[in-house]
Amino acid sequence: MNNSEYREHQSISHSDLKHFAKTPAHFKYAKDNPQEPTPAMSFGSALHTYLLEPERFDDDYIVAVEVDKRTKEYKSLSNEAALSGREIISGIEFAQIQAMTSSLRQHPLLQPLFAADHIIEKPIFWKRTTGLECKCKPDLIVPNFGIAVDFKTCADASIEAITRSVVNYSYELQSAVYLEGLIMHYQEPYRFLFAFIEKEHPHHVNLVELSELFLDRGRKLFSQYDALYQECMKSGNFYGYEGREAVVNTVVCPNWHII
Repeated sequence: MNNSEYREHQSISHSDLKHFAKTPAHFKYAKDNPQEPTPAMSFGSALHTYLLEPERFDDDYIVAVEVDKRTKEYKSLSNEAALSGREIISGIEFAQIQAMTSSLRQHPLLQPLFAADHIIEKPIFWKRTTGLECKCKPDLIVPNFGIAVDFKTCADASIEAITRSVVNYSYELQSAVYLEGLIMHYQEPYRFLFAFIEKEHPHHVNLVELSELFLDRGRKLFSQYDALYQECMKSGNFYGYEGREAVVNTVVCPNWHII
């Protein structure tokens, strides 16, 4: 199953569920209108391919080394990319991807995982007892170690910055969804790790696992959003900020603003 087929599969992913953090209407819009890849997402996809499936890289990408976008040479590359279904990345981006891949593969905690028998981007599908059809696709699964890894690019891989990212991007929800999927598929316990790598030199790596408090919050969010999905599907009402009862909300003056 390729990436397009996986994205189009109607099962629910953690990326879908996290929109419930705003409203069910945000969830429904995001599910019905898949987001076009941003430049950051495209760069991440290119890194994933070069890191995990290097044999596919030339099939999916064309490297434009020092080519001005205004020139005939670049237009020729663009035509070639369009005809072959490949993406263009700059020479600078490619050098960055090569350096980041080297850092990841040389990391002392990741080396044994890459050296062991492993599975790349395996789609996993399962149905919860609630009836919710779910999906996840871990970047790297190492069955003999009982470990799965997700790779994240970042500007700062310090624990402080990673903690902010977990909170801002609901990575605790991702962990909960992926761990449930791995356990349902393999019928045994798994650990789910994040490998954060800085995009700037020297491309330091921080391999982390979320604390039990974070994981507990992720599991509660998973159950909460699952229940909300069931309710909305039953009623047909994917409401917005007005709530299920459609009320006028009150804006309360915060204490620090009171005269």
